Amino acid sequence: RAVAVDPRADTVFVGAPGRDTAGNSSAGAAYVCAPNGGGGWSVRTTLITSGPEAGDRFGEAVAVDATGETLVVGAPEAGETGAGAVYVFDRSEGREADRSGTESKS
Repeated sequence: RAVAVDPRADTVFVGAPGRDTAGNSSAGAAYVCAPNGGGGWSVRTTLITSGPEAGDRFGEAVAVDATGETLVVGAPEAGETGAGAVYVFDRSEGREADRSGTESKS
């Protein structure tokens, strides 16, 4: 699994490329986790692509910028040719990352 830590240390992002999503094997997901107040961590949001396909492996790579506001998630097998895609999620005004993502195919 891929893991990225928000530099402010209040959020952890975990990729799960083997997760079955919307009935699609290994379409993948990414989890946004935060402290739960009881000394542990809880999943606050599950991120998936807007059109998950079997084998996309969304979540194979995750990275967060130095401000903790932008999350990048890789899906190395996404797209019609399997060339892969990168999804960018932005947090704004204290809300969790935009679930829709912006796809940039290589």
